[in-house]
Amino acid sequence: MVILHKGEGEFQGILPDGLDNLNTHNLLSYKSMRESFDAWAVQELIGHYVNYRKQLGGETLVPETEFSLYAVSTRFPQGLKKQVGFTKLKQGVYELDLSIKIRLIVLSQIEKATHNAVWHLFSNVLDSIDYGKKFYHAKSNPSSSINLLYEYYQLEGLEMPYTIEEFQKEVAQNHLHFLSSKERLVGVSEEERLEGIPDEKKLAGISVDKRLEGVPIEECFKNYSKQEFIDFLEKQELTKKH
Repeated sequence: MVILHKGEGEFQGILPDGLDNLNTHNLLSYKSMRESFDAWAVQELIGHYVNYRKQLGGETLVPETEFSLYAVSTRFPQGLKKQVGFTKLKQGVYELDLSIKIRLIVLSQIEKATHNAVWHLFSNVLDSIDYGKKFYHAKSNPSSSINLLYEYYQLEGLEMPYTIEEFQKEVAQNHLHFLSSKERLVGVSEEERLEGIPDEKKLAGISVDKRLEGVPIEECFKNYSKQEFIDFLEKQELTKKH
């Protein structure tokens, strides 16, 4: 994620812990509870920073002082701690001892405070998630990702096998009511739409003549005996005379 400072003036609110040193250009990399912020993730973040800075400046690079880098991790990166020195700035906020400054924000350790509510939503700590839900005031509509996150956690327990595919499927199933009937059927073939519907219902309201349009005569009577076929023709003839 890139956070840009656009426009004049200074922000008057209280930012979540760890973001107090926001710059003109801020690159933020996030690892969830099922991922690990390791040495490779640090290299990725630095790589994105290098590419971003080159694209911004062309031949003349934007000064390094205009950039801040953030590593945001749900859980504490134990493996990285063995490879890189950490300087603790405050509860849950560290600075990595590297040639380039990277601030590490550990969401499961962040102090409980209303300005940290958004961090707590991703903390993997049940009571912190509940706290975040209570104090985070989303500025988007009820179908936002934050609200879907509430449903994912369900505030009942986090230790469950749950893949991204299962999450996407569950979200789709639980939010079909946001789509119109026409939108729900996009990409569904006629055959798939009719699956499970009894023949009587499929043909309800369609006249016999309409049903038989284009059907060869031999196909209509393939299950009739010769005598039944003759009886049918004689009946049709009598009907016409009458």
